[in-house]
Amino acid sequence: MNILVDNGTYNLHNMGDIAMLKVAVNRLKELWPESIVRVISNEPTRLKNYVAADTVSPQFSQSWANARLIPMKRRWTSISLQQRVHTIEDGFRQHLPRTTIALLNAARPLNHTKSRMASEFAKIVKASDLVIASGGGYLNDAFQQHTRQMSLLFDLAQHLGIRTAMVGQGLGPLENHELRELAERIWPKMDLIGLRERRFAPELLKRIGATHTNSHWTGDDAVELAYGQRRKHAGDSIGISLRMAKYSQINTNEIKELGQVIRRKQNKWKVDIRPLPISFSRTEADLNRIEEFLTKFSLRSSRVNIEQTPENICNLAASCRLVVTATYHAGVFALSQGIPIVGLVKSQYYSNKFEGLADCFPGGCAIVRMDGDRLASRLDQVIEEQWNAADDLRPGLLIAAQKQINAGQAAFRLLKYK
Repeated sequence: MNILVDNGTYNLHNMGDIAMLKVAVNRLKELWPESIVRVISNEPTRLKNYVAADTVSPQFSQSWANARLIPMKRRWTSISLQQRVHTIEDGFRQHLPRTTIALLNAARPLNHTKSRMASEFAKIVKASDLVIASGGGYLNDAFQQHTRQMSLLFDLAQHLGIRTAMVGQGLGPLENHELRELAERIWPKMDLIGLRERRFAPELLKRIGATHTNSHWTGDDAVELAYGQRRKHAGDSIGISLRMAKYSQINTNEIKELGQVIRRKQNKWKVDIRPLPISFSRTEADLNRIEEFLTKFSLRSSRVNIEQTPENICNLAASCRLVVTATYHAGVFALSQGIPIVGLVKSQYYSNKFEGLADCFPGGCAIVRMDGDRLASRLDQVIEEQWNAADDLRPGLLIAAQKQINAGQAAFRLLKYK
């Protein structure tokens, strides 16, 4: 059994994506113990620290998504001619992938490196028995290149008669015309679509023609890893997780109001602050943003060992009574261990993520919009309410986590026994 796994964290810097990848690979290995698993990643050494799998460079899948059948020197051809030729090539790749493979193979001696890589990638896909995307929130308008690239991978696999699946997915929003067309053609033919939420993705699938027969609610796959880190009793700290990125839309003025509220709560409850970074990429750098936040608002935080593993971040979350978070997976890590959260949202992308999470963990995820009037007052009230309700919410949150774990495991079994 040869399995090719695509994912949302090629550089392996996002602890939420890594948690979902670990759970997905472990579940696949339980179903097929002798399987050979290949994961698309830029970091073969780091990957070995997380899962037992070989690596395939994303440059190969990128080369397939942008495969050029006709070598052209830009300085010798007009831009309009290049665009017309590329449109024809895109049509071949999307509608006649077998023909594209044959043409790439026939022209190998003439083609440049990227075309040869595209040909090699097609061979890797053809040798697979299953092509699967591990969980994430990357198939949407916010990550258009990634969505296109992964869609074309599934398209190739389906044309070659290979089974395809997506698990633990938070799909959409998806309004981009090209991406919508790809989804309409490819997603209905998936053998399995595992959805981590029930509020938005089912309606999106319905609109693009993917029926309920191949989609199943599973919750987030990372729930299983986080639940395994739970403690007998909740802690007494406040967890903080921040994401200052274009797609979150939260700005410094809103963070200022949050800092003032957190400082008042810390002084009132005499508690420690726990940093809960999720992304360690240079562009997002959650830990840097959290440390700047703690310093700017003179918030007390005991020195803790922060490692780039999902287990370590889950363990830090376990020391909290409440987590205030602008990152989705800090919320997942807390809720899965029976710890309520306050989710901070502004963009539609994050609103969908946290509303879906709130539906999976009734009562545990209170959402505060960071735009609008009376932000400080609203933050103060919701943080107070979630803190006071933490003990009562804990049993129900743990039961909700168990339900999602069971649903996720059952969906994976469909890949083997359906």
